[in-house]
Amino acid sequence: MRSTLLIIVAALVLAGFLVFMTTYSVRFTDAAVVTTFGRAGEDSVVTEPGLRFKWPTPIQSTTVYDKRLRVLKVRDETQQTADQRQIIVGAFLAWNVEDPLLFYSRQRGAGNDPQEQYRSAEQTLTSVFRSAMAEVNRYRLDELFIPGEGAERLAALERSILDRLNRSRAEGGDEVSQYGVSVRMVGINRIELPESVTRDVLEQMRAEREQLAAEAESRGQAIASAIEQSGRDDARKILSFAEQAAADIRNRGEREAAEFREILNQEPRLAIFLSQIELMRESIGRRTTLILSPRFPGFELFGRDGLERFMPDPTDSEVRVIPMTSGDAERISDEEGVR
Repeated sequence: MRSTLLIIVAALVLAGFLVFMTTYSVRFTDAAVVTTFGRAGEDSVVTEPGLRFKWPTPIQSTTVYDKRLRVLKVRDETQQTADQRQIIVGAFLAWNVEDPLLFYSRQRGAGNDPQEQYRSAEQTLTSVFRSAMAEVNRYRLDELFIPGEGAERLAALERSILDRLNRSRAEGGDEVSQYGVSVRMVGINRIELPESVTRDVLEQMRAEREQLAAEAESRGQAIASAIEQSGRDDARKILSFAEQAAADIRNRGEREAAEFREILNQEPRLAIFLSQIELMRESIGRRTTLILSPRFPGFELFGRDGLERFMPDPTDSEVRVIPMTSGDAERISDEEGVR
């Protein structure tokens, strides 16, 4: 009984070993390269998922590759920009196995283990990627660091590096497809400035800001000077107009005053009379009571013979003396504005 059980177990182990030696599986994300006596042809690539059979090793062997994206990050390196500035750039790329047969022929020297072949391919990609990073020298430092615009230039830089990796050597590229791989994406995740460059950039920024400030101040002074000059011109025009208007008014007033002076010079007593009437109109209000002597200067009209001083000489020709009553005097005073 025990011997029978041992035979069954040995048979199962042998069967399992035979199955392991003669079968392989392919997932929907994999691609397998089947070699016969170490050689692979065009029909050696299997991409259909499922369980497959093969001749046992060493007649046939299989290498299964995962075709999903793999991320390769290179260490930060110093690059030179178009304006001869030094920057430290950190970048990464996403790649996958595009041609399993070509990838196998390129990397078989690293061994039959796919992981070893991946590491060998990443070493090659790292070297090519560093060479492609020279695209940085097509851009100036200020183009990469201007807010808004700099973000767009970084995207353009990433596209330039990706295009260079996928271009053929005849077109000036590195053509990673010759290794059986495809680079799907390139990203720049870090840009730093060396300390010396940082100082230079700050000095340059300070100089640019000072220049902009000086230009703004110069424009402001020019505008202020123009406004001041315009104000002075307007003030001169207004002053000239006002002086001309004042001269016209003064000349008109002098002409009118000359006429009055001529009339008053012909009759001095009329001038004195009108002056006293004006004095009373300006100094006495409607409800004002004054007790003054008729001999007080300017108030002689209130004297008993006040009006007689200003009456014309009866002997003058064509002059009639009409005596006035107190009512007539009040009426005349009211008409002259005496209140």
